[in-house]
Amino acid sequence: MYVKHQRYEVNVVQSSFEIYQQKIKEIENSQGIHAKEKKKAAKPKKAKTAFDRIVSLSKTRDRCTKELEDRLRREDFSEKEISEAIQRSVSCGLVDDKRFADIYARSKSRALWGPYTIERELKKRNLSVELLDGWPDEYGLGDDSLREHALELLNRRPPTSKNAQASAYRRLLTKGYPQSIAFDVSKKWANMNR
Repeated sequence: MYVKHQRYEVNVVQSSFEIYQQKIKEIENSQGIHAKEKKKAAKPKKAKTAFDRIVSLSKTRDRCTKELEDRLRREDFSEKEISEAIQRSVSCGLVDDKRFADIYARSKSRALWGPYTIERELKKRNLSVELLDGWPDEYGLGDDSLREHALELLNRRPPTSKNAQASAYRRLLTKGYPQSIAFDVSKKWANMNR
């Protein structure tokens, strides 16, 4: 292929990928497959019922009832269809808010989130920490382990501002750690990294 530019002329060689794409188009055209038909075939079919949609959403990860209700509302299912589908999915064990809260709290604890942030995020999903047996000690969020988590968080991504202790304190607060622990750990961390 020869390309002419305003200032200079360039000889461009077609890439193998472009040649491959052209060959595919030629084959599709010879077989009578058009781009519109190809697009129609690629689109996933809309779930027939709200329950089918819940099953499809639950294949990727566990979800709570509030997430599913919000999602089904956005997809224009009626309130009656949504409530019936949620009841059916809860009764067959597909959706379980207690299981979701447990998995969510454990994963966020491993991500070094503090207990306040985990509680706040669960409340956004209409869930409570009362659903969790052994909260917060069983989730690695007791006082001693919480201090270790906070120190590990600061060591993973250390603050880079001039006032390292204040920056570390703010980071721990935004991650949901209690003020007393954030203060103690940020002070300890700043003294260790002087």
